[in-house]
Amino acid sequence: MKKTVNILAFLLVVVGLVLKANSYSGATIAINLAGVALIASMLLFGIKDNKEAGISDGLNYFLVGALVLITFGKLCNENEIPGRGMITILVYLVFLALPLVLIVQKKEFTVSGQFVFSVFLFLLLLLGTLKGNPLPHYFGNTESSAAK
Repeated sequence: MKKTVNILAFLLVVVGLVLKANSYSGATIAINLAGVALIASMLLFGIKDNKEAGISDGLNYFLVGALVLITFGKLCNENEIPGRGMITILVYLVFLALPLVLIVQKKEFTVSGQFVFSVFLFLLLLLGTLKGNPLPHYFGNTESSAAK
């Protein structure tokens, strides 16, 4: 089940970014489904896998919660949902707290492969949906990259 959700999330991210790069319809739906699959993957498998990797409960819930909140915030901004400004402030606070929490962490820890894969998918989703990204140029759609 875990591999299925991860593969589905990865395929949705790639399809959504290719559709968005070429300005095709359906890109937003694919990106939203990718975000939901990423959040579901973290909530269903990330907590358990990180616990098995040896992360303390508090840090585990903070890391998974941070990734879920950041992904949710990105989806809200992408869809221009009302109230996204408040969610963006929460995301910024989490981004500020994340390095501090990791610096204060006294013992060494390792995160699960599930968490690393989810972070990779989130970064791919984030970079692909930024304004002025170079993806349209690589996919042959120079009109949308020149217009921005």
